[in-house]
Amino acid sequence: MPMLDGKDDITTVSGFYVRPEYRNLGVGGKLFKMAVGEKLDLHKNVNLNAVMTMSKWYESRYGFKVYASAPNTTFQIPIENISAEMCVSLYKERLKVLDAEGLRIVDVEEVADEALIDYDRTVITVDRSVYLPVWLRRKDAFTKVCVDSGGTVRGFACLRVVSGKRLLYSPIFASNKICAEALSLATIKAVPNLQDFTKVIYGSNGENLAIDDVIFLAYDLQRWAIAEGDYEALKEGFRGNFIMHVARDKESKKVVGFVLVGTQFTFDAEEISTGCCFLVRAEYRKQKIGAKLYQLATEEKLRAGKNMSLMADLSMMETYASRGFKVSSPKPYHSFKLYTRDISNLNALCEGAIQHLLSERVEIVDVESVLDEALSAFDRTVVEVDRSAFTPVWLRRPDVFSKICVDADGKVLGYACLRQVAGRRLLYSPIFAKDKEVARALVLATLMSVPSLDTFSEVFACCTAENTSIREIISSVTDGRFQEAVGIQKMFSIRQIEWDSSQVFALTSFGCVCL
Repeated sequence: MPMLDGKDDITTVSGFYVRPEYRNLGVGGKLFKMAVGEKLDLHKNVNLNAVMTMSKWYESRYGFKVYASAPNTTFQIPIENISAEMCVSLYKERLKVLDAEGLRIVDVEEVADEALIDYDRTVITVDRSVYLPVWLRRKDAFTKVCVDSGGTVRGFACLRVVSGKRLLYSPIFASNKICAEALSLATIKAVPNLQDFTKVIYGSNGENLAIDDVIFLAYDLQRWAIAEGDYEALKEGFRGNFIMHVARDKESKKVVGFVLVGTQFTFDAEEISTGCCFLVRAEYRKQKIGAKLYQLATEEKLRAGKNMSLMADLSMMETYASRGFKVSSPKPYHSFKLYTRDISNLNALCEGAIQHLLSERVEIVDVESVLDEALSAFDRTVVEVDRSAFTPVWLRRPDVFSKICVDADGKVLGYACLRQVAGRRLLYSPIFAKDKEVARALVLATLMSVPSLDTFSEVFACCTAENTSIREIISSVTDGRFQEAVGIQKMFSIRQIEWDSSQVFALTSFGCVCL
C-alpha cells in the first residue's frame, strides 16, 4: 500500500501457512521468497505479524530488524461466556454516554467512503482509501461505525467470520475507550444466532494494555516482586519475545490476574520460555481464571515440544509436574530477607572490600562505564542462554542500582542488580560473580549506592542450593540478623538449562529469565 507521506510503499505479509508435514521441505521459504523476495532484495519496507518464536528467525534470515514497541496480545472469549442480555444492558449504558457527547452508532451502509477514509488517516499513515471501504462493506462481516452529529467518523469495528465458527475483530479503531466498547457490543449484537459460533477473538497492540493496572495489582498484594520498570525492560530486552496475558473482571474492568512469559535461546538455538508473576486475586481463584492464564501461557509451547521453565512454590510442584513440567532443579532454592534497620558498618565493610579488590587490580564501577559486549561476554561464562539483548537493558534501566566488577583490562568479572519492588523493598536480580570476594564487594557497593537506604524496609535475595555463599555475605552486614526460607524450586518441561552455579550468587527469581 502507498504511504500518505509519499515514502516508499509498504508491503504486508499475511496468511503465511504451510502444513506441518511439509515444513521441512523448504516449502515455506520458497513461498516467502516468491511473495516478498524481490521487495527485500530492493530494500523495500515489508512488515508481518510474527509468531513470538519465529521473530528471531525472520530477523536473522530475512532482515526484519525493526520491532513494534510491544507484542500484540490476543484475547479469546468463549461464546458461552457471553450473555446476550448483558451485552444489551452494557450497550445501552455506553449509548447514553455517547449520546451525551453527540455520538451515535450506525451501520456502515449509512456512511460515505470518504468519511471512513478521512478517519482512517487520523489513525494510520498508510493510504488505505481503496482497501478500507471494500473491507468494511464485505458481506461476511458485521461492521458498525461511530459518527458525530456532523457525520464525521469517530471509530469503526469490523467483526469477521473465520474458520472454526469463530468471530474475529479486524479491526476496532476508535477515538476513545467508550466508543471502542460501544462498537464492540454493537457488532456482537448484530450477529444472528450468536450461539452457533464458538468464540470471539480480539487482537490488541501491546501499547493498549493497561500495564499500570497490573503493577497496581502486584503492589496491592505486597509479596509479588514486580517493579514499575519491569514491563518496559522485559519488552525491550526480549526483542519481540515477551508477552503478558491479563484477566479482567467483566463488570469493573479491573485486572484480577496476569502472567508474564519471555522467550530466549541457547547458543545452540534451542528455545527456552519462562513464565513468571503468575498471579490471580484470591477471590477469583475458584473461577478457573488461573487455569486459563496458565493455558494461554504454556499450551502452544508445550504442545510444540518447546522447553519452558517456571519458578514453582513447593506446594505446587506436583500440580505443575502433572501439566508437563517434569524436570526440576536438584534442590529447592533458598530465599533470604534482611531488614535495612539491621544493616550496620556498611561504609567500613564496603571500603574494606573495595580496597581488597584494588590490591588485586580489580575495581567496582558503574554500569555506564562498561560496554554491552563486555557484559555479554561475562554472561556466556555463567549460563548457556544468549542474554545479549536482555542483560544490558536490565542493568541499565533507571529504576535499579547496578554495579559491575572489572579487571584492569576492562573484562567483566561480575555484576549485581538491585531492583526496587513493591512495598519499598529491594530485590537482588541477579548477582553473578567470578568468586565470593567479587560477589561480596558487589553486594556492599549496590547497598551503598541506594540513596536513603533506611527508607526501604527489606532486602531480598534468592539463590540456588548449590551456592549459598550469599548467606555469609548477608550475615556480615547484619551481624547475623536475617531470615532464611526454602519455598520455591525451578521446573522445566524438557531439560534444565545449564549454568555455572559457582558464579550464581543470586538469581532473578521474577523476570521471565530462566536464571
